[in-house]
Amino acid sequence: MPKFSKKIALGMTQISGLVTALLDSNDDPASLVDPAGTILDVNGAGTDRFKTLGIDVIGASLYELEASAQKSPEYGTLMREKADEVLLTGNCLRVEEERGGKIYNTALTPVFLPDRSVTYLVIVVKERLSKQLSELHVQKVYAVYQTFRETRSHSFSILDANGVMMEWNKAASDTLFGKSEEVMLGFDGFTVIHPDDRAYEKEKFLKVLELGIEEAIEVRVLVHGGPEYIWRMFYGSRVTIDGKPCVFLIGIDITERKHVQDELVESRKRFRQALEATHAGIWEWDLTTGDCV
Repeated sequence: MPKFSKKIALGMTQISGLVTALLDSNDDPASLVDPAGTILDVNGAGTDRFKTLGIDVIGASLYELEASAQKSPEYGTLMREKADEVLLTGNCLRVEEERGGKIYNTALTPVFLPDRSVTYLVIVVKERLSKQLSELHVQKVYAVYQTFRETRSHSFSILDANGVMMEWNKAASDTLFGKSEEVMLGFDGFTVIHPDDRAYEKEKFLKVLELGIEEAIEVRVLVHGGPEYIWRMFYGSRVTIDGKPCVFLIGIDITERKHVQDELVESRKRFRQALEATHAGIWEWDLTTGDCV
């Protein structure tokens, strides 16, 4: 059981025992503070948390100590605002934030005096690794995921080691495949690639899967099974899902760029044919060296 400094400076024996019990009930760092955040008492976990600072925490500012421990100057300002809210309303308050790969859950509990006024707070700071995701964090991740799912500007998809579709967004299912959600799950992702580019695509896919490197590839993609196609630049990287290697693909439409390139090539071809028809010569010069290339 944590031991306390026994320096509760309330001068009110009616509540000091309750405050001590409240501190004692927490295995996480817990402090009794005044409205300014000055520490009046702290439990053993709280003392251990700031031991490396080499100061007596009694009389120090909890907000400043936590701001230093969390490497977040904004923490002090935030906690002062929340403390003012608790002192005004008399309601408990919980604040959760993620910083530096950790989640900090701060609980602020009002201490009522005999006249029912609130002059002191018990503040408990719980710290854990962010892999232990909180409900708030899960909601944030899900919101980002939904944004990816709904976007239609770029396609994204996740394929298993056999190229079978596992995840995708609207741009992939509606623009490229033209399949329903039920059909997309378990669908062969390579079937959307133009037959002439399919072997090249599979070669790059296996390279990403086996070597873990990122690859970029330009291929023709059949629209709703073809024969119409568009050009896509695919960026592939390896990801691990349920312990198994998969490939995450982001596809960017480059059809317009490819058309411009084709027109340029065709234009140069016609220009060359016109010059040859008039028996004119064509040379290309390297301006840096003066050599004819």
